[in-house]
Amino acid sequence: MPTFRQFDPLVVNEYVTDTYLFEPHRHTYFEIIYIAHGKGVHLLNNNFIIYEDGDLFLMSPDDQHHFEVDEPTRFVVVKFTDDYFNFSNPSPNGLPIIPQVIMQAHALKEQKLGFDIKAAKSLKTAMQAITDYKDSTDLSTSGFVYFQILSVFGLIQQSLRIISGLHVASGFDKHQLLNYIHQNIYDPQKCRIDVIASYFNISPTYFGAYFKRNFGVSYRTYFHQYRWSLIEKRLKIGKLNNKQIAVEFGFSDESHFSNYCQKIKKQRALDQ
Repeated sequence: MPTFRQFDPLVVNEYVTDTYLFEPHRHTYFEIIYIAHGKGVHLLNNNFIIYEDGDLFLMSPDDQHHFEVDEPTRFVVVKFTDDYFNFSNPSPNGLPIIPQVIMQAHALKEQKLGFDIKAAKSLKTAMQAITDYKDSTDLSTSGFVYFQILSVFGLIQQSLRIISGLHVASGFDKHQLLNYIHQNIYDPQKCRIDVIASYFNISPTYFGAYFKRNFGVSYRTYFHQYRWSLIEKRLKIGKLNNKQIAVEFGFSDESHFSNYCQKIKKQRALDQ
């Protein structure tokens, strides 16, 4: 079983297991988990995310998670406290990366980060370099390790920009559109048709036709189906009450949320 020194600014560990060694838990530190190889399911904040070789997960304080291992998995774990990035490693001038902020991004809790071939190779190399230094006595103050971790966050930030739809200069793209919706599903105002159309600099009419043509359903149908799939997970797991779910998904109050649930369930019953 791996051992973790909870109060060090930085701890790195790796292990292979066919049974995850920890019960569902929260912690007070930040944690990066890289899947060097293996398959299974990551339960993160009431979400079930299938994992495989090369996947990367980030947990911030108060996140709750657990892994269900389907095939023997090699986990590479990097844990750090707030002190690590304020401790003895000054950030490079002008580097727009604040790891603690990045790790709290909501998109990271609902879906996996996507890396292209070059980014996936760079991530693997950086994680291996970090792992090679895991037993160093100066791990927390090593400049080499520090910059390897920053390079990982650079790759994460690049992926998050794509998820949030910031790279739209090359034109309107259906993947960017879905990423925008998934990122903002918790804020109904940002998911209004006129707001999305304005964001991508297209007309609302074109948006509606484009969505139906590319996804086979209307935008409103897709929005409610996706939103309901996330809500339904939380209801089934039972860790959150209706009021907490209502707040998370931007409902005006618990009554509004209950009415929404009843309406969706009634519609689904009619569709069957």
